[in-house]
Amino acid sequence: MSARSKGSLVAALVTAPLVAVLIAVLTVWTPPASLADGAQGSAVVATRVSQREAASYCPARMTVADEDKVGDDQFKASEGDLSARVTAAAFGAIGSASLTPLGGGRRTVMADPDLLDGQKTMAASLDPGASATAFDSRMLKSQPGTGAAVGMVSWATKGDLRGIQASACPRAVMDADFLLPATGRGSTQRLVAYNPSSKATVISLEIQGSHSSGNLSLETGNTMTVAPGGHASYDLSAAAPGQQAIYVRARSSQAPVAMSVSVNVMAGLDPRGSDQVTALPAPGRDLVIPGLRGADQATLLLQGSKATAVELSWMDEDGRESLRRVDLQGSRATAVDLGGVPDGKLALQVHADQPVRAVLQVTGQGSQDQSQSDLALIPAGTAAASSALTISQPAQAALTLVNPSTEPIKAELVGFDEKGKKLDERSLTVEPGRAHELSARDLGDQVAAVRLNEDSGHGSSRLIWNARLSVDAVNQAGLAGLAVMAPDGLMPATTLIRSGPDFTALP
Repeated sequence: MSARSKGSLVAALVTAPLVAVLIAVLTVWTPPASLADGAQGSAVVATRVSQREAASYCPARMTVADEDKVGDDQFKASEGDLSARVTAAAFGAIGSASLTPLGGGRRTVMADPDLLDGQKTMAASLDPGASATAFDSRMLKSQPGTGAAVGMVSWATKGDLRGIQASACPRAVMDADFLLPATGRGSTQRLVAYNPSSKATVISLEIQGSHSSGNLSLETGNTMTVAPGGHASYDLSAAAPGQQAIYVRARSSQAPVAMSVSVNVMAGLDPRGSDQVTALPAPGRDLVIPGLRGADQATLLLQGSKATAVELSWMDEDGRESLRRVDLQGSRATAVDLGGVPDGKLALQVHADQPVRAVLQVTGQGSQDQSQSDLALIPAGTAAASSALTISQPAQAALTLVNPSTEPIKAELVGFDEKGKKLDERSLTVEPGRAHELSARDLGDQVAAVRLNEDSGHGSSRLIWNARLSVDAVNQAGLAGLAVMAPDGLMPATTLIRSGPDFTALP
């Protein structure tokens, strides 16, 4: 053996025990953090990402419960001659857009019918039958004035859903909040969820009622599972019966889902109204609910996390009129009977010391069929510099615009037909603290979509508006038909993503 080999052997025999001892020490001793090298660099990079794809999902038209379809013919619930129509309109820098019945059916691809009118608008309508409908669009740019509005209207003159139901079609979200009317006898409220993703998700539910503060112990469990590409429903009225109002928080665990609530009220065999309800906007201290008319019977639904005083005022074309004050308890849903809406009043303003959520339930009775009435649930509105809504034919609309600010607001309204062709436009000024009403027919015959652009030279959007719908067939049958369509904002949807060093992680 050479001298070099002997040296290597001796070194190995000496080093091996030392390495073993060092490993044993490190298993029971953690070096102090001061011995670790600090993270290099301290810059945090913020990137704002804009959404380029917009998808909405219109639920299937309302149905009566299966258990109500059995028994003697004279006592069975019936959907009667219920019909439905879905209309979508896309505006601005849109690359492609389409409507697709989810139950199987022909996909409708949308196109701009007039490339020379300078409007960059496309629209389409379809009869969804008894299936849900998906809308999908891809934007070339994310900018103000680019986006889409999708809505569904259903109506009936016979059966247990006589009247009108309408809703802007929801988009898939992780969280949704709802404020809903009484869950007493004869009331059915179903949360309907559609999962467009490729993985299942579980929706957790929390419900606050009117009888006490805090979350209720639900009688039917507090979760629902939605399969990939599937629908699921949950009976809210069975989970929290006997409340004057309920506030619902729905949270999806794995994937965004499109959620809405169908509300149907019966008094024995007599229909008392039905509507489709979408999720609420964020709570606020100053809220406006447009779309009221004289002779409406109104009940205000309120909810806030904290106790607060709430001041209510009517609004019309002459200004504000103080109504009353309500002391609201925290973490509880509250129903406030406002009685009949006075003639000429077009909106309700809600001012609170703490942020609240608000929905106005309006009801009306048929002129000939006194056993029938209808209801509409109108949420507080949100302002956007550019927004739009759809009016599915054969529905007609009366528009209500409200300026709750202290300065005049100028706005431009443009009407479009079912293909997206421009019909007519109108510029107007809404004075401070006032509401204004006009017919959609002022923007042309057979208006299927309306876009509003606000002059936001003052730096913020403040105009609140919606559309009150009617259907001639319902009116001619002497029935009450109440429904309201809320607009969708045509504004960029952005998310701020921050990246930087994590000083809590060791290298």
